[in-house]
Amino acid sequence: MFFVDGIYIKNESRIMTMAMIMGLALMVFSLAEQKLRSAFEVHQEEFMDRYRKPSVKPTFRRVLQTWSGIHVWYMKEEGQLIEESVVNLRPENMQVLRLMGRSYQDIYSDKKTKGKLVWQEP
Repeated sequence: MFFVDGIYIKNESRIMTMAMIMGLALMVFSLAEQKLRSAFEVHQEEFMDRYRKPSVKPTFRRVLQTWSGIHVWYMKEEGQLIEESVVNLRPENMQVLRLMGRSYQDIYSDKKTKGKLVWQEP
């Protein structure tokens, strides 16, 4: 949700800036949804909607809802990074990453397994 009263935008240039940022965010959101839906169509796969029914055209909002609770876990010793892991990836998250492409998989890949996605129990 977007609450305007919590932001101090009484200056015209700030209002225009906020409108531009919101427009760009909507464009990115729309492009991501378009890419995701076309990937589901090409690979003939389904994604569970909020009613737990399979859908070939999931909304990007629904997909983003499944990403809550995913964290990057860092282990440091004496200020040195020893280990970095992505935890709580579920099978539906792995499916989305696979369909979106290699560059998305690289962001969430486990460094200790040399780029292979690893599903870990929460």
